[in-house]
Amino acid sequence: MKRWLSVLAVVLALGFFAFIGVPRWKLRNVQSAPPTGMPPEMGEAARKWRPKAKTFQPPPGASTAADRMAWADKIRRDYDEMTTKFSADYSAAGEKFPGGLSAYLRQLALLQREKHKDLAALLTPLELEDLEMRDTNAGQTVTRLLGDTAATEEQRRAVFRLQKEFEDRYSLVFDLSASALFARETERQALQHKIRAVLGDEVFGAWLRNEGPDYANFTAFVQRQGFAPGTALDLWRAKSEFILGRLQLKARPDITVAQQGDAERALIAQTLTRVTGIIGPTVVAGPGREVLTWLPLPPAK
Repeated sequence: MKRWLSVLAVVLALGFFAFIGVPRWKLRNVQSAPPTGMPPEMGEAARKWRPKAKTFQPPPGASTAADRMAWADKIRRDYDEMTTKFSADYSAAGEKFPGGLSAYLRQLALLQREKHKDLAALLTPLELEDLEMRDTNAGQTVTRLLGDTAATEEQRRAVFRLQKEFEDRYSLVFDLSASALFARETERQALQHKIRAVLGDEVFGAWLRNEGPDYANFTAFVQRQGFAPGTALDLWRAKSEFILGRLQLKARPDITVAQQGDAERALIAQTLTRVTGIIGPTVVAGPGREVLTWLPLPPAK
């Protein structure tokens, strides 16, 4: 099972870094000084595969946008090549890789930060943002979820910055501990609320619908029952806060299993009262069950 999870995480990591690599002439200071919080052995692992580092300087004569983008393409290709090599080394080493999967994922995150620094040294801020909106997972997420909506260019860029900040922090973190899952979900929900503030309720609803079937089901249910459109967002908030509350309980080492069970039943009852206030007891007991599968309800009578 542990090996399967490792392979899965590697696949996800490679998908996220489909457009990423590391130039052979780069990674200044990284070779000898791994970032704070990384395992000490990562420095040795890095030295095994990294070529001698050189300091990147923008090439002379790269004064036009076309010249800068041509050089940026070279940087991206070199990063792709290095990431592919490093990933192959990890796959070959398997469980013997120094620091394990966490070290590998942290190293990929480090490579992404170094790539960003190199491109930022070459491109204008707008050119860099345009490139990363096309290349990064955050940019592709924004394009997919806001593609055909009424979101303005300014809104799309603002959401991209928020999404990228979150993904830079969490996308390559493989920590399934209760405390880590609670922290990540807390940040993810905070991100969603920030995106909602940027987009407004109507466009944010489209964002959630394009994100997956969950909110789309809420929307279709609300329409069938003749509720106000805002009811779908109310249900979404109730579910989100219920999930967060559950994770918070699992992350508490100060309570017993029995106490955790009591607290979870109280959370379920509290959420049921909230949902009943949104759609009414009759709907909860009847058609509402089709969109309340996330909430453990007593058997229908």
